[in-house]
Amino acid sequence: MTGYSIRCIAGLSAAALLGASTAAAQVVYLNRPERAGLPPRGLAVGLAATGNVNFSVQACPAPGARFQKNSYAFPTGELLASYTGSRGWRLESGLGLGSVAAVTLDAREPFGRSATVSFGTAQVPLRLYRYLTFNPRSRLSLSPHAGLQAVFLSMGEKVSARHPIYAGRPDYGSQSSYFRTVRERTLTYQVGAGLHYVAARLELTAFVRYTNSFGNPVVAEGRWDYDVRGQQQPALYAASRLENLALGIAVRRTIVAR
Repeated sequence: MTGYSIRCIAGLSAAALLGASTAAAQVVYLNRPERAGLPPRGLAVGLAATGNVNFSVQACPAPGARFQKNSYAFPTGELLASYTGSRGWRLESGLGLGSVAAVTLDAREPFGRSATVSFGTAQVPLRLYRYLTFNPRSRLSLSPHAGLQAVFLSMGEKVSARHPIYAGRPDYGSQSSYFRTVRERTLTYQVGAGLHYVAARLELTAFVRYTNSFGNPVVAEGRWDYDVRGQQQPALYAASRLENLALGIAVRRTIVAR
């Protein structure tokens, strides 16, 4: 074989290898596109509007000793600030205002009434999100998340003096009640999930979240004393431990992208 032939074969082999490498590189590139449903890496700010179902637990003395869980709906708002890292991880904090503490006393069984007092609160959350995309081109993503939340309660009480149960029938019986906060602050945990629509720098989220306190301390309580025809009845008692189920929407905007 001549030197010319050897050079030709070597040139053809190099060209074939170069073409194969280029094709392989193209295949790798096509299989790893950017995920449209992930928020940009960087700093984002936002607002959230939340509808809360605040639970309280009531001890009912009759018939027998039993407990029931009462609920009360109340809205809150939240300012948000977050940092998104690589691969869809996000750390978020903020400031929430409204009420996540409510006490309901249900007296419908003895005399057909109920009463609820909601206590003002401020919330400071710290949450960790993990964004999961559906496919590379979809702008939708799902984010399970978990975190902690410090809750600060406005201290106060509401007292009702003794008065007839029914205004037109003072002989039937009388009643009095009080509601009050017993803790100024406590720590809760949160778990939830969100569905996100992610545009270039704007993000719209619908979320559901469950909150409860560590060790279930009582943060607010209520008591209802009453008598029927002069006979004092077992008092009704209810307490809030900051158990909460929330549904809401949030809007975030990336202000510093990296």
